[in-house]
Amino acid sequence: MPFQNRPTDTAAGGGATPGPRRVLILAAALALSWSAALALMDGLTVPPVVVSADQLRSSAVVVSGRRAEETDDRIRVERAFRGDAQPGDELRILNLAEVGGLQRERAYLFALKQFGRDYEIATLDGQKAAPIVYPADGEALERVKSILRDDL
Repeated sequence: MPFQNRPTDTAAGGGATPGPRRVLILAAALALSWSAALALMDGLTVPPVVVSADQLRSSAVVVSGRRAEETDDRIRVERAFRGDAQPGDELRILNLAEVGGLQRERAYLFALKQFGRDYEIATLDGQKAAPIVYPADGEALERVKSILRDDL
């Protein structure tokens, strides 16, 4: 009787269904692939520029500029959107040192309150974080112009 009806031994890999180890490897490969796809999408997605309308509205002066070479508390104005500052002016910003990571070679948007001849980066009521400045790139500049235009 060479042909007997014997149950198929699936645990030994002889059956049609995959073993638990193969299922585990397949699940791990799928999870790894999904994680890599999510990481790639996250890395390629640029976060939207958020400019605080309230910060701009509470400001007497809105300019774009760069840190001045000579000191750490001054900026050189490149473009003025609101107020009496002119391109080329050097403004002393009393709380500029509180803003970390400003690069001298990069332009930023500054929403400022004036104190005599000096200025301070505008903060919102109850704001405990450091004063906020924005990179002066195309999207942020358009947002600033839109906010200020809507206030007219």
